[in-house]
Amino acid sequence: LKCSGRFMAESSGDLPVSPGEWSAVRLRRRAFQHERALLAHRWALSLGDRARAGEFLNAAGRMAVGRVAKARVAAARLMFALGRSTEPVLSLKRGPWQEMVKINDYDTLVSPEMPVADLLID
Repeated sequence: LKCSGRFMAESSGDLPVSPGEWSAVRLRRRAFQHERALLAHRWALSLGDRARAGEFLNAAGRMAVGRVAKARVAAARLMFALGRSTEPVLSLKRGPWQEMVKINDYDTLVSPEMPVADLLID
């Protein structure tokens, strides 16, 4: 996923994709990474690792797309700062993180041990 931004920059002139379509791809990629950061936050928090959970929540805040995403992160940050669970805010309309992180029985989209930098978009 890290090379996707470079690929898009280097290939945009070679592919029959309009600037508007590239913009839509970038927006979807940012939204996907945003959700991955929130899932990693929820997983780390469930393990009691507040430091890692905070890093993932901050990363999600740096890439929030749209008003609803920004409001979700702001509410989660407030709950987190107060030492409360962020689950009521982050599970709303999303479901249990344990199911959301699964790609299949063996692979996951995120891990609480993964580097936060792997989620950030340039």
